Amino acid sequence: MKEKVIRSSLVDQVHLFLMQRIQNKSLKPGERLNIEELAREFEVSRTPVREAISRLMQEGFVVQNHNAGPCVVSFTKDQELDVIKANLSLFQCVFEFLPETEDLDGLVKELENCIRDQQQADNLDAFHAASVQFHTAIIEKCCNRVIAHFAMQTQHQMNMFTLYFQVEANYRERSIREHQEILEAIRVRKWKEAADLMKVHNIFALKHFEQEQ
Repeated sequence: MKEKVIRSSLVDQVHLFLMQRIQNKSLKPGERLNIEELAREFEVSRTPVREAISRLMQEGFVVQNHNAGPCVVSFTKDQELDVIKANLSLFQCVFEFLPETEDLDGLVKELENCIRDQQQADNLDAFHAASVQFHTAIIEKCCNRVIAHFAMQTQHQMNMFTLYFQVEANYRERSIREHQEILEAIRVRKWKEAADLMKVHNIFALKHFEQEQ
């Protein structure tokens, strides 16, 4: 039993490390994942690395290339646009179920911390991580677990290319301002207003992306 717990923990940790590298583009789209090299770097056996990569494949972040082995997925512009549109729709579903969720006060506190971290971020990676957590925290409180699952998967995929937007200072400033507006609507339980504000927030990302096409 002890061995299974440790093994699962290692898989979770390797999965998290690889996911973070994919999202911050340390591992670039199309880049090969060398299991032996990663095992040596993380100082683990190949088994947890292999299982973590298998999980990433199931989640859609890694593909099996018959010539090169597992590689980070590479989205076309049309596929990225589809992800952004899916994220826009799924967040509206999340807000439909959010009022039924317990510990909304805890959500408010977590969102406050995310915004504070955005404001205090001294580099793009820190800002991006705080922004990701703001969206993730809302999804995690959705009591419909099916919707939450798909929304989280889509959000993870969004995170792979939202750094494109956040390079610009005016986008970061707008992001903080819109997050504050969403938080205030959630704080006073104005759910339709919160959902509408999130829709505006996500549509801005969509329009920004379309302009870059």
